[in-house]
Amino acid sequence: MASRTNKKGIAAKKAQLQKQASRMKGQKRFNYPKRKLSLEDAKELAVVGSKTNPAGRNYHWFLKGRKICWETGLRVDPDGYRLYVKPSGGMEFTEVPISGWLRKKLAKNMRRKV
Repeated sequence: MASRTNKKGIAAKKAQLQKQASRMKGQKRFNYPKRKLSLEDAKELAVVGSKTNPAGRNYHWFLKGRKICWETGLRVDPDGYRLYVKPSGGMEFTEVPISGWLRKKLAKNMRRKV
C-alpha cells in the first residue's frame, strides 16, 4: 500500500516560509534607527534630505518610507506643500488645502520645534 502525501502539512510549511520572507522584507525598510535621531545623523544615514518647495523654501523630508516633513512631523510642510513620489520614480510637490485640524497641528508642531 502506497503512503499518502501530507498535502496540508506541506501547504502550512510553505505559508509559514512566505510569511517569514515577507516579514524580513518589511524589516529591510527599517534598517536605521527610526526614533530620536538627530538631524545630522539622519542626513548622514541618507534618511533625511533637504528639498526646495515651489515657494522657494528649503525643508527637510524623510526620504525613506512615507514622505514626512522633519520640521512639522506631518506629511505637509509649513507652506502647505506635500512631497509625493510619482509612478516614474521622481519626487514632486503638490499644494494641499489646509483644514482647521491641519492648521492647529502645524501651529502646535512648529511651536514645539522652536
